[in-house]
Amino acid sequence: MNQNRRRIVMSAVAAAFAIAATLLWFNRYSFSEMRLGDSVFPVRTSRFTGKSQVFIMGHWREMGQPHVPQGKEQVDLPAGDLRDIEGKAGIQEVQYFDKLPKHFLRCNVYNGTKYSLIQLTIKLRVNPAANQPGVNREYVLLCKSGDSVGPLSNGDFEADIGLNPQPDTWTWQIVRATGTRAIDSSR
Repeated sequence: MNQNRRRIVMSAVAAAFAIAATLLWFNRYSFSEMRLGDSVFPVRTSRFTGKSQVFIMGHWREMGQPHVPQGKEQVDLPAGDLRDIEGKAGIQEVQYFDKLPKHFLRCNVYNGTKYSLIQLTIKLRVNPAANQPGVNREYVLLCKSGDSVGPLSNGDFEADIGLNPQPDTWTWQIVRATGTRAIDSSR
């Protein structure tokens, strides 16, 4: 009788563990959404790791991390290739519901290199003006599509810069670019 009771207790514990594991597994993400302008993107956050992913262009992408396609190698572009990336930039204020406005540096660039661009490092220089001090900072801008900008094509990059300088008081310069190239299997 004692052994029979032990089996029942062990079965009950195993069943409770299986139910708890199943509930945790299927409830491992909390879901929310992110609004950028008029666009709404689903966001899931892992209850185990705390990492968030956004659903962009049919794929879950880790937030804040550039997407590196399989079979590609991420590299910093040689300094000589930076002159083959050109474009224009602007600072845009975006007001979110019940929050302070954010200020995004947005760059539309032409990628004249042989690399697919993932991110750009921009040096922003703000000249002193009537009520603002001068600023000289670097920002990492990610590809707005969440993917990359292919060779010989245009694309948008952006970052929240946390400041809103007066028009015509700032300049920008690309100081670093990160991209991908096909991995050479002959190495």
